[in-house]
Amino acid sequence: MATTNLERRKIGALEVSLIGLGCNNFGWRIDAEESARVVETALDCGINLFDTADMYDKGRSEEYLGRARRLFGRRPGARRSREWSEFRTVGTPRCRPL
Repeated sequence: MATTNLERRKIGALEVSLIGLGCNNFGWRIDAEESARVVETALDCGINLFDTADMYDKGRSEEYLGRARRLFGRRPGARRSREWSEFRTVGTPRCRPL
């Protein structure tokens, strides 16, 4: 694991890395295996803020991020920022459970 002095900021009670990882390419441009490598590298570099949305590749981005977190274990302080959109297919729930 790399040693890092990555700057942190408070968002309310949460302390997150100043740099976050946008996960919109998970599923669209990179597969689950490559997504896991990206997440592992980000965690090793001290990034603990991961931004995803249910509309990124129809939820695949969130699925791949969840798989990667299970693969590498939950690390203390890792946080997920989640967006959602009103643009849905009929019958699709607005928000999915974590």
